[in-house]
Amino acid sequence: MGNNNNWGQGAPQKSDTAGANRPAWGQGGPQKSDTQAAHPRGNGRHVSEVPAYSVYVLNNVMYRNVRIISEESGEAKIFEIEASGKHYALKLYRFGIKPNHAILDKIAKLRGNGLLVDIYDHGTWHDDKQNADFDYEVMQLCTGGSLATVRLGGDEEKLKEYALRMTAAIDFLHRNGIVHRDVKPANFMFTDASRANFVLTDWGFAKLLDKNGRAVTDDGRTKLYTAPELYINIPGQNTFVDAKADFFSLGMAPVSYT
Repeated sequence: MGNNNNWGQGAPQKSDTAGANRPAWGQGGPQKSDTQAAHPRGNGRHVSEVPAYSVYVLNNVMYRNVRIISEESGEAKIFEIEASGKHYALKLYRFGIKPNHAILDKIAKLRGNGLLVDIYDHGTWHDDKQNADFDYEVMQLCTGGSLATVRLGGDEEKLKEYALRMTAAIDFLHRNGIVHRDVKPANFMFTDASRANFVLTDWGFAKLLDKNGRAVTDDGRTKLYTAPELYINIPGQNTFVDAKADFFSLGMAPVSYT
């Protein structure tokens, strides 16, 4: 099933605006999301960069920076960090990009479910050197790469196994009042090198569902996987997203049988 790549070493998965032949899992298919919250540079102000320090103190816990896992994301840098002998992933958002902490709090309270990545802490960290605030997540370290690196080689049983687990994760998320909005192979991470289990990750586009099971959406998306109704943009009217959009994206996940 290909190399057991770590976070940041798999296919970057940038959006494919041409919509040509869809790439197979693990064949370098671009799946990078379109982030509206690009680096804010209004009025010529200096924009602080995500710093790489040897130590981070987050919520009164000191973490040692082991390595940078990924600098590919437009919204964050991801580090492997360690505290008291335990290793975690630190997602340190770029200056001006703020995740929905209400969603992160809900995910954190669901820790241990085995379907969604575990979040241990989240909040805002102040960088004294730059006098700037950065949002962060401390989460489960997933070291087996993503589904985007998998070659199925025509194994339909494995395809069914993966599809069932992906569906279970998405359904569990919906049952807890959240729509993901960026379902794609790159956002399912194997928890370790054995690749026996994977979890759904990345809450940058996620929205809380209202009592009607809907949420107002925006233009953030990965084009290859986005449900068509999310391209509707009528001035003066809200565009809504619901659970069906995530399942559409799941159905668009390209799979190789070769």
